[in-house]
Amino acid sequence: MVITDLDYNDRKGKFILKINGEKYILDYNNFEKFNISKGMEVDQELFDKIKNISNFETAFETALNFISYKLRSSYEVRNKLLSKKFNHETIDKVLEKLEDLKLIDDYSYCKIFINEKINSSDYSKRRIENYLFKKGISKDIYKDYLENLYNYDLEYEKASSIVDKKIRSWSKKYSGYQLKNKIITFLMQKGFSYDISKEIAGNY
Repeated sequence: MVITDLDYNDRKGKFILKINGEKYILDYNNFEKFNISKGMEVDQELFDKIKNISNFETAFETALNFISYKLRSSYEVRNKLLSKKFNHETIDKVLEKLEDLKLIDDYSYCKIFINEKINSSDYSKRRIENYLFKKGISKDIYKDYLENLYNYDLEYEKASSIVDKKIRSWSKKYSGYQLKNKIITFLMQKGFSYDISKEIAGNY
């Protein structure tokens, strides 16, 4: 096998090689390490190393692009790379590097999300937990942080706020037991506990 073409991408800071009609990416350190040059003969051992490094560089670049638009959990990054057909070994190495560089951090992800939802929405504690579960984040990572911020009084306040926005229209259709049942059912569908839902319904 021969390196038939060699180029350098200034924007990415990577060398691009062409071997057997396929392009491979190397960083500067590996380019120097392997003493790469155009027309160079490449044996199978070196080719395998170049291919593995290129896969990692491509996967890492894909991950960087994915996380550049918004905050992502490690689970989301893993799924993105799996969808691009990268192997598990490469993905593990990419995630490890991203974590080392503090570019992904599930605990920070949780803190930011929890704070945002507590301060700017009527999310129940359970709804926050369900969202983080869908993002592949273990409850052990954020449990203490969420418990410290989201107490019974806060959940009661948020549930009350939701009902206040709906009660006028509901009161035109329901009364007595039906209204209380509507409130309880609605709040529980939003993820609020039965105890809080029942307590708020008792106010009407």
